[in-house]
Amino acid sequence: MGGFSYVACQRLTYLAAEHWYEIDGQSARQGVNPLRLSLRRFYNHVYSLYVENLDEEKRIAFDRDLFMPSLTRNPERVDPDVIEDEMAAFRALSRQIGR
Repeated sequence: MGGFSYVACQRLTYLAAEHWYEIDGQSARQGVNPLRLSLRRFYNHVYSLYVENLDEEKRIAFDRDLFMPSLTRNPERVDPDVIEDEMAAFRALSRQIGR
């Protein structure tokens, strides 16, 4: 998905949910509907919006945290219940924001 690992995608999803109104507003000003993007482009879009105003030191720290491996799970094995929970959360968010 655009070069992002599962864990990085998970972190970007949480970031997008936490800052959805800012992301949606800024995207609208740019003429972009983020919910119409492919997943790869959606994650690239969220990432680029977040880092565009960071100085070099903050961007390096953000990238380090974003790409840090999960400390609790093997990223190659995702429990089916976790996948279902995350998909349910994504569907709920999509309904909430009118997709």
